[in-house]
Amino acid sequence: MDKYTEIIKAIGERTRLRIVRLMMEANVPLCVCEIMDCLGETQTNISKHLRILKLTGIVKEKKIGKWVMYSLVPYKGNFMNLLFQMIQSIPSTNFRKEIRCLKKRMSLRIDGKPIVGIIRKK
Repeated sequence: MDKYTEIIKAIGERTRLRIVRLMMEANVPLCVCEIMDCLGETQTNISKHLRILKLTGIVKEKKIGKWVMYSLVPYKGNFMNLLFQMIQSIPSTNFRKEIRCLKKRMSLRIDGKPIVGIIRKK
């Protein structure tokens, strides 16, 4: 039971919910710098939230060269499947700015690898 309450608490925090939804939209692993840019948060804050998501088994990390890439753990079991369906059912208009930024950030990748730098919001 504790595992499920920890997962729900993790997703219940606004920034972590935005991170998970961003990862769902991306459908490819993201680096901290891409998440930072799209959420307008600091590296420290994003790293803290990713650590919590990782500890609850929602997110995994993989080192690729100099990059640490984060992605959602594949859905296992009915609980996680329903949780991700619930998150996906939140209207995308609630994540409009994040999704727009993500598309721009993904288009800047070189050979599928992220670039360092912040996109200036207009």
